[in-house]
Amino acid sequence: EEGEREEGEREEGEREEGGEEEEEEAQHTSEEITLEASLSREDTKTGEQAVHTSERVQHDPDDPAVHSSSPLFRVPIATPAHMITPTTVKHYEVIAHTARYVAAHGLPFALALRTRNRGNPLFDFMDPDDVLHPFFLFLQNPDQMREEHLSQLCAQPPSEIACFPSDAAGQATVRKVATLVLEHGLPLEKRIRESVHPEYAFTEPAHLYHAYYCWVKKTLREETM
Repeated sequence: EEGEREEGEREEGEREEGGEEEEEEAQHTSEEITLEASLSREDTKTGEQAVHTSERVQHDPDDPAVHSSSPLFRVPIATPAHMITPTTVKHYEVIAHTARYVAAHGLPFALALRTRNRGNPLFDFMDPDDVLHPFFLFLQNPDQMREEHLSQLCAQPPSEIACFPSDAAGQATVRKVATLVLEHGLPLEKRIRESVHPEYAFTEPAHLYHAYYCWVKKTLREETM
């Protein structure tokens, strides 16, 4: 009985020690993220000034570097057209660095990092209710997020498009052909149409799904602009 009690106390001690190590790692990582973001900014700051800025952000939630926006700044990657993105270089780089760490270390690490930075507006994007959270998720796996976004978008054509494939596979085929045509031009569309393949019959102007196909092309073109 005494041995079981000692074993239980030892296991509890190990769990507490593990939790402390995870908390320490999260604290170290959040400091490292803001430091990397500051040092990677393409401006005239020296390394010493950048370190000072990162330390100030850690302790000053009202730092104007967090809240001020630049109308000229756009994130340097293609995102879905309606996705909200950061308005400052600094905020973008903090989110990008965090996404990279979370992608490498997994959900438990993300939860510890989120707990460690609760109350710091620079890390609000880790909250699922924050407007920048979808962008944070997008950076962790952009190809999958973009495909899911396009899939959802193309599954909801406007009311004037009366006929379109009702199954996900049919919609995916239309989306695939539309994407290839946008990449390689109308000559490819002509070759596909001349192949008389029944799966691609929607490329024919007289086909029931042709209006949907044209709408998908237009939508994908707008998404990549």
